[in-house]
Amino acid sequence: MKKDWQHVLVIGTIAGMVLGVFLLVVESITGEKVYTLLLNVDFVPFLQNRTSVLLEWFFHLLIAWMITWVYVTFTNRRMSTVLFISCAAALTYFPLTIIAVQSTPAVSNGMAILYWFIGHGLFGITLYYLDKWLH
Repeated sequence: MKKDWQHVLVIGTIAGMVLGVFLLVVESITGEKVYTLLLNVDFVPFLQNRTSVLLEWFFHLLIAWMITWVYVTFTNRRMSTVLFISCAAALTYFPLTIIAVQSTPAVSNGMAILYWFIGHGLFGITLYYLDKWLH
């Protein structure tokens, strides 16, 4: 059991960082606020105006660890499964955009949606191959 949580932390952290860095690069090149959306927690009442980028990254990685744990614990660990999970995670674009207080991409911004889905696909592919390699 001890090794399982270490496995989840390692691959979840790396896959989460791939997603975050990808969206950071996209935002810096295109101006689309997809990285801002990824780390945004301003809709949580007790966190408004009290966050730092480290805390925002922690929450992002916490979600990545939870997704990774579900993937390695409850699934058949196939590429189709991880892509389904990644697509489901990418669908958070819509509610997160709607509830965001700060400026994030519009719910109908096609390019931002494309970048968001590509980033989450990269998360899933990274998760899949790291799990295979380290398992």
